[in-house]
Amino acid sequence: MEETRKVVEALMKVGPRFSDISRATGIPVSTVRYILLKRLPKLGLSVRASINYGAIGLQRYLVEFKSDHPPQYVSSILDLLGEYAYLDYYTYSMTEKKFLTIFVSTTKIRK
Repeated sequence: MEETRKVVEALMKVGPRFSDISRATGIPVSTVRYILLKRLPKLGLSVRASINYGAIGLQRYLVEFKSDHPPQYVSSILDLLGEYAYLDYYTYSMTEKKFLTIFVSTTKIRK
């Protein structure tokens, strides 16, 4: 577990390149690869990039959806928007009976 801790700390400092993490920790590249691709997922953890949308010219928008249709139908449509359009994330609020979504776009959306 000591190696895993070192790899995770180096990952946060130098980024996701296996060779850079190996250099920073002294742990072989093959072990770094194993820890990041096999060991961490088995523990329920994953490594994902944190995107700075503003730096690449994108804007994020919070959009609320209310519908008389059952949530599973709306969620199917939102899945398609996530796969083929600009939908980045969505969740359903059971207390308010609405979907909260986050869209990413290059232009401003007019109300």
